[in-house]
Amino acid sequence: MGVWGLPEFWRPYFGCFARSPDLTANSPQSQCVSSGTVAGGVEFHLVVNYGSVQGQGAIINVTCNYIDILEQTDVHEPQHFRLDNPQGTTYTPDQISTVCSSPPTGYQNYIVFSTPPFWGFACHNTSYLVKASYSYTKVTGPPPTYQRIGPIEVSITVNFNNLTVEAEPEYLINNPGGDNHNTTITFQLQSAQKKLCSATISIYTSTQQLVKQETLNNLLCPGSYTYTWDGKGNQVPSTNKIPGAGVYLYDILVQGASPYDKDTRCSTYLKIKQTKFELVGGIDDPFPNYDDSSIPLIHPKVSYLMEDSIGRYAYSAKITVFDKNKKFVTEEPSEGLITNLPDATDPIWNTKVLEFDIGSNLDRHPFTFLVSAIDEHRDSDKAHRRKPALQRNTVSQLRRNYRVVIDVGHYYDYTKYPEGSTGTEYCKSPSECKIERYPQYEYCYNYCLSEHLLQCLERHNQICLHHHYLVERISPTEEELKLIGDKVKKNKRLRLRAKHVAEVTKGSKNNPPAKIFLSIHCDGLAYPYSTDTSNFAAYLEQQTSSEYGRYDKDLADSLVAYLCNLPKIELPKDENLKGDCSEAIRSQPVQYSPPYKGSERHSYAVLRALKAPTSGSLLETVTLTNYNDEDYISSGVDYIARSIRGAFNGFVFMHPEELE
Repeated sequence: MGVWGLPEFWRPYFGCFARSPDLTANSPQSQCVSSGTVAGGVEFHLVVNYGSVQGQGAIINVTCNYIDILEQTDVHEPQHFRLDNPQGTTYTPDQISTVCSSPPTGYQNYIVFSTPPFWGFACHNTSYLVKASYSYTKVTGPPPTYQRIGPIEVSITVNFNNLTVEAEPEYLINNPGGDNHNTTITFQLQSAQKKLCSATISIYTSTQQLVKQETLNNLLCPGSYTYTWDGKGNQVPSTNKIPGAGVYLYDILVQGASPYDKDTRCSTYLKIKQTKFELVGGIDDPFPNYDDSSIPLIHPKVSYLMEDSIGRYAYSAKITVFDKNKKFVTEEPSEGLITNLPDATDPIWNTKVLEFDIGSNLDRHPFTFLVSAIDEHRDSDKAHRRKPALQRNTVSQLRRNYRVVIDVGHYYDYTKYPEGSTGTEYCKSPSECKIERYPQYEYCYNYCLSEHLLQCLERHNQICLHHHYLVERISPTEEELKLIGDKVKKNKRLRLRAKHVAEVTKGSKNNPPAKIFLSIHCDGLAYPYSTDTSNFAAYLEQQTSSEYGRYDKDLADSLVAYLCNLPKIELPKDENLKGDCSEAIRSQPVQYSPPYKGSERHSYAVLRALKAPTSGSLLETVTLTNYNDEDYISSGVDYIARSIRGAFNGFVFMHPEELE
């Protein structure tokens, strides 16, 4: 008896006939192994070397009952392959080396039973228990003296590490010049078999339109690589053109030594087919009650339609939000995991109402809402991975949105650049007059008003579905600041200011043209029906008097229609006044009226209606904070801000065609 416990004229071998572990070698050689880690087109085979021995008998028939391959995993129902009664192939001693690198030897006959080679590509990257059952017929004496022996079972355990690709980041940001620009992909190829692979990288827009496709050849596996997209496309009709700034998606298809030897970054089962955006909550009223706390805030609602090739639900989903500059804003998980079979006649949509407060962030509008999902096909993936579907976006759409640019008078550090009036003066006594009431410069009051206005407009955006304001507050340029305090060069600075305002209000790549330009300065000499333009040198420098500063009765009517309903502000006698100061403001209690009547002596703000052609239908509304008395800043600034907001709403409601 031999080492196998069988007659000397029978020697079996059971193992893997694996392709060379190094396909990059000059003359790659296949190997047979009975343990360890393998990859690629592996055949499991039973090799029998048999013959006869004089006086002992002979083997005249060898059969294989089955070869059984069972995955060893608890991640899912184990993968199971079975080949019953495979047909054997006979070989001579000179031929056997073509199918087995470690065959048994000593006899003149060989028979080999094998599994198909493509089974190995389907195996997962884990352990497999492989069994074979065989029988044979032995001649034990003169015919017809035979003995049938078997079935006999043999087994081996091997690990698979087939070709996979892993990559990051989740998405690409094409924003040249921006600090969030990132179009570099890092990916890793893994396999137990050393070989040259190709990787086809496909770049998509966030609506899944193919932009560019490029194949990288002769990549050594295993290995790590980077690919940087140049921001150009090569797909008709946008060949070699720059698609533009935005969020972009990508997939990678890696191909190894066989058509079966491949992997992809994205799921081949799960697809995100459509997305939609809408606003929910709020109230559809151009003049909502801003003090009504029962009005729910506006939130974005994202709907998305998913397909799965076998209808299996997604494992997870999420919504990632980006602003107009493609910068990350927030990310929220979604419980909507329902999928549909392809071409379903009545598909089910998933919805997610985000907690994101879009109304408080409209200065960053429009937003991109990127829907991502992970499949639930670990049982089918060679590395037991849940793979991401190719994402898809939807963009925030507002019914009506008007860009507002606010220019705060003397908007700079007044401690460094003391300019502008310091406010009212009062008398302690007839001999002590012209004492400044407050040390702050005009900028403090202008800026304070702008802060309240921003809060008012934010509240509007949080609850109003009718229309929204995209607000931007501009600052002086460095060039302007260099000229602050230089009276000789004041006109030059005003021209620079006018130029800067014109550039900002006309819009840019990421900003629409401004529809409302608000200038906040201290002056009490105008009111909605005023036609005086003497205080607007900074904005008149770039315009001719015939085109700019024209009185706008429609806007004035809109202002008055709202402002006339605002309350008055009651301020008491100024306790700082001493002695005989009967002529001083606030020597007695004063009522400050809403800013709509030119005949009122004391108004807490003044809005003047002017038209300006700097940006199409741009409207200029100038609020003139009252330089006669700063006390209204603490007690009445919110009224002023509300009056401005009301004026905006009134004009939008009465003359929407002016803002289209």
